[in-house]
Amino acid sequence: MTVIETRSRRSIRLRSPNLEDGIAIHQLIASCPPLDLNSVYAYLIQAMHHAPTCVVAEGENGLAGYLSAYLHPRQPRTLFIWQLAVSSAWRGDGLALAMLRHLVGRGQNLRWLETTITPSNTASLAVFRALARQLEIGIEPVSELSGSLFPESGHPPETLYRLGPLTPAA
Repeated sequence: MTVIETRSRRSIRLRSPNLEDGIAIHQLIASCPPLDLNSVYAYLIQAMHHAPTCVVAEGENGLAGYLSAYLHPRQPRTLFIWQLAVSSAWRGDGLALAMLRHLVGRGQNLRWLETTITPSNTASLAVFRALARQLEIGIEPVSELSGSLFPESGHPPETLYRLGPLTPAA
């Protein structure tokens, strides 16, 4: 566990998720549209199988943020960032960037970060661009998941961004 101070000088604890976090994670994601809401079971599995690559941010009043990620099965030095959520009470406080920096700093011998972002999610893209600037690495769109691949009519495309290469000291 790591305790940090946010821009507004509020303390936050960053740690790996555990099974007891499953419901709170589900509730947080539900409160953060347009993120896709997965089942509580999916968040429990993330806590069981992917805890080393996920981050829970705890404030004094409960869950403030969640970052889910996993190591790419065919590229073990590539970390895919799946979801990054910050409670409305903590937005604008640098928490999303702090969770990303915390995860990258865990010393997992990473070379690349990947994530998908819809074109309208400018806030998410801004966070990843800020991370790239701070780590002095590149960020490039590399491919796209067409909106037609999703069951919802009119789903926007998801652009795959690749950040890196990371240095061992990142």
